[in-house]
Amino acid sequence: MASERLYEGIDANPNSTKPEKPDRGDAYPWPTLSAEALYGLAGDFVRIVAPQSEADLSALLAQFLGVFGCAVGSGPHVLVESTKHTARLDLLLVGATAGGRKGTASDRVQHVFRIADEAWLEAAYVSGLASGEGLIARVREREDGEPVEKRVLVVEPEFARIIAVASRDGSILSAVVRDAWDTGRLQHQKTKDPIIARDCHIGIIGHITAEELRAKLSTTEVANGFLNRFIVVGTKRRQRLPNGGTLTDADLAPIAKPLRDALDFGREVKRMRRTVAAEELWNRFYLAVPEPDGLLGAATARAEAQALRLSIIFALLDLSAVIDVPHLKAALAFWDYGYASAQHVFGTSLGDDVADRLLDEIRAVYPEGLDRDAQRDVFSRHVQAARLRAARESLIRRQLIRIETVETEGRSREVAYALTQRALSAESAGSPLESPHIAHSALNAHSPSVTSGASDQAVARINLIADLDAMLPAAVPHREESDFL
Repeated sequence: MASERLYEGIDANPNSTKPEKPDRGDAYPWPTLSAEALYGLAGDFVRIVAPQSEADLSALLAQFLGVFGCAVGSGPHVLVESTKHTARLDLLLVGATAGGRKGTASDRVQHVFRIADEAWLEAAYVSGLASGEGLIARVREREDGEPVEKRVLVVEPEFARIIAVASRDGSILSAVVRDAWDTGRLQHQKTKDPIIARDCHIGIIGHITAEELRAKLSTTEVANGFLNRFIVVGTKRRQRLPNGGTLTDADLAPIAKPLRDALDFGREVKRMRRTVAAEELWNRFYLAVPEPDGLLGAATARAEAQALRLSIIFALLDLSAVIDVPHLKAALAFWDYGYASAQHVFGTSLGDDVADRLLDEIRAVYPEGLDRDAQRDVFSRHVQAARLRAARESLIRRQLIRIETVETEGRSREVAYALTQRALSAESAGSPLESPHIAHSALNAHSPSVTSGASDQAVARINLIADLDAMLPAAVPHREESDFL
């Protein structure tokens, strides 16, 4: 099936004669969500809610998948060697403070889950994270023997605060979040009385702006230890509804009943496997996953695990204990959006303070450049020459700047100029900045037909996707809102 796009390109005037101003979004524009990601019950939810909401389709879809993965628990899983991957996801929605409509999407998702399983949502919902110790205390066994809800949904609308807490000396929050995603076994080793919580199934949904995320994650060390447990999801207002949307329990009933069925089904499932056809598609994806450097690499380093967990969720929503091609295609399409979101947010950021600052300053004077004296002045000549040279060489390798020798009356000058995507396209076809996202490369290599192993339900749902655009109102562009994060 051909991959359909739900958004038009963001370049409103590609023939403009004004000089391009390179910035964080120059190489990686706003991501687009493929219709293949809107598969099954999750896609049905988006189709019902979208006409009555300003929220981005990606925000609605992501949070529906994340909440379901948390609600279903740690029973359904896929083994990779001896590692158990369950349906739990951590999501980081990145958009403008209000214009991203992150909270609007969250409210819509909670509405339908409250209808489907109010008892679980009331017991599981946690607003905000104060500390790693607090999260462990929330899910640890009680001394009085009272049962504890291990399936905990944490929604953090101010995720910048969490990053700041996790970065403090002595904080265990980052380690606890990583352990919660990895194994579900949380521990804080105190001198006399270690705090331990076992068999936890915690899903975290955070909201943050791109500016805050880039500012807080200023080093690769911080990002590598924390961020790659999260799928980054770009989100912005899709349309304007002056009177707001109106959705009642009755409007959501076509979703709530099958959602309850999927929760009941999924909670009984244990080990899951892929069909032969899905295994073939998985192998192609796995062998072609890119390994970028810098903050982008730090944010997307767990591509395979994230895609695997997404495929578990799509299968369970289809009442299937077997992961088939449609489930895996949907998972890879959503991961593709997450990867593209991370590209857009972090762009060319290397996670190297000197290289990032130098690049920003060179871009600031575009189309002019900075010679070596001016580059040293950027840092008030407090950065050693070897350190500055390494930063410059790193930017050259990544095709972010070019060096030209400028002849003068005296000594020649070496001047660094910023490179734009358009300039790269003119110089070299097939630039790394123009390479397709790997998930859709794997998807499009697969035959569009549904394999014989797919269920009738899966075939019916795939056929529904083709005319999705006709079922959704067109997004209304607004020039006062930035098309870039």
